[in-house]
Amino acid sequence: MVLPEAATGVAARLRERGFTPIGVDLSELFKGGGSVKCCTLRLRD
Repeated sequence: MVLPEAATGVAARLRERGFTPIGVDLSELFKGGGSVKCCTLRLRD
């Protein structure tokens, strides 16, 4: 799971459920008006 590095609470809950969260610095994306949604890749329909 890739998520913002500031989402430490979510990362902890994901670890408890067996996922390996990877924190990513999204500060430059936020400066440009983007958000996490801009980094989302749909895996299935």
